[in-house]
Amino acid sequence: MFSETLRLTYLNASAQLVSLLGDDIVGRWIPIMALVFIVGVVLAY
Repeated sequence: MFSETLRLTYLNASAQLVSLLGDDIVGRWIPIMALVFIVGVVLAY
């Protein structure tokens, strides 16, 4: 249960970070966000 909440918070923070960076940098950050997401999922399990 805790890991699920942590994962949702993590995804929310990542989404906010992407929106703050703006569209110009999104292309560069997509691989980084994918890696961050994978790490978050691994930590959740």
